[in-house]
Amino acid sequence: MRHHLPQCLSVLALAVLASACGGFDRSIETAMAENEPLLVIDVTEPSESSSATSPLPVVTQEPVVSTTTMAPPVDDRPLSQGQGATRAARGRIARDGNPTFDGDFADPFLLPHEDDFYAYATNTLFMNVPVLAAYSDGSGGMVGDALPELPAWSEPHHVWAPSVSEVGGTYVLHYATRHTASGRQCISVAVADHPAGPFVDASTEPLVCTLDLGGSIDPSTVADDDGSLWLLWKSDGNCCGIPTM
Repeated sequence: MRHHLPQCLSVLALAVLASACGGFDRSIETAMAENEPLLVIDVTEPSESSSATSPLPVVTQEPVVSTTTMAPPVDDRPLSQGQGATRAARGRIARDGNPTFDGDFADPFLLPHEDDFYAYATNTLFMNVPVLAAYSDGSGGMVGDALPELPAWSEPHHVWAPSVSEVGGTYVLHYATRHTASGRQCISVAVADHPAGPFVDASTEPLVCTLDLGGSIDPSTVADDDGSLWLLWKSDGNCCGIPTM
């Protein structure tokens, strides 16, 4: 599907940023041996038959205190929701060859800006739209949340697949987010005067929301040969057994 936006955009050559995400594997550092005695005692039998006043067993050794460290239970939740959320949100950028981000950065969109690059991703636990920067001097890293506030009609923690375009000096962010009233993903738009944001969404309802087709997701803009800007998206029919289009 496409939606015509009545403003112009220069055609940008966009690259695709790949990112891998996953969980942590934890192992128990020291396993306790089976039947390991923690306390050794020497029971001395009394010379005469037992009675209510018979002596108690005599401890001949100090208790052996185990130093075994038990690992916390494995957290099988996605990195963006589990105990690795801090790393997921911040991650690290390795610069051995092409810059590579090792945090949780799903559905990335890359925007060239002058000699720099900005990358945007689906939400993590701490941010609605995480944004990374790679600067021409070789520096870069996690900038922060490009969209710190969601519109009132949107349900938090369901911000997907953002894309950003530059239109006449203004930066336009399209993204999918859950429409609280319907429970479906719908598309909204926010603007900023800098590619890192903060973007502001002042909408009172979704920009695009094809509820009869299951909702609307994966927005992206493309410039036509005549300079016209189009918004492309797909229906979210896979949510409810409807073919996507």
